Amino acid sequence: MATPSVISVTGIRTLDRNAITAGLSGRVLMEIAGFQAYQQVDQLHPRGAVVVLAGKGNNAGDAFVVARYLAAAGRACQVFCLLDPSDYTGDAGVNASLLQTFRLTPTRLQVSDQLMESLGSAEVVVDGLLGTGLTGDVRPPLDAVIEAVNESPSPVLSLDLPSGLCGDTGQVLGVAVRANHTVTFGALKPGLLEGAGPSHAGAVTVAPLPYPPGDWADAR
Repeated sequence: MATPSVISVTGIRTLDRNAITAGLSGRVLMEIAGFQAYQQVDQLHPRGAVVVLAGKGNNAGDAFVVARYLAAAGRACQVFCLLDPSDYTGDAGVNASLLQTFRLTPTRLQVSDQLMESLGSAEVVVDGLLGTGLTGDVRPPLDAVIEAVNESPSPVLSLDLPSGLCGDTGQVLGVAVRANHTVTFGALKPGLLEGAGPSHAGAVTVAPLPYPPGDWADAR
């Protein structure tokens, strides 16, 4: 079956699950996704400080991978995360635990003078706050953080989806990041093309993931 150009959120989850069942760990998929996002950051914004914002779950894990590659390349990188690094679990927890190894000391994510100053002076802001798992309106404190990001003059690169955007419909769930660029993983999601998606996603790059070719038939 030919690779579909647009896959629903449920379809992408099925592809992820099938790939993991076949032997590709979730951590490997996260590493590949995060590395490709890092490449886009480096290509589009090769100089200057980068601010990485991490919420919870796999989207935060992707953000941690991006931060790690930035640090390995000698880029100035500041990480703000919603949880204490020790509180992340699963694949995101593994990547959170690696931050210290790369001399990255995260700051707790909340609207503050420090966050506003960092957002205002960044060469680019990497949005890893919320991914495809969001089902209701964005809740505090991330709603205020997203508003702060949108008020900042710095360009924004979102991971998978602009935070606060529904991946299937393009609906803004209360408030959503207005990105200049979105790196979406595996395939395009309908929400990037419909509703408010185009006005929030900016330019979209698809970062392919190594799904077994026969699994595309299961994607809906």
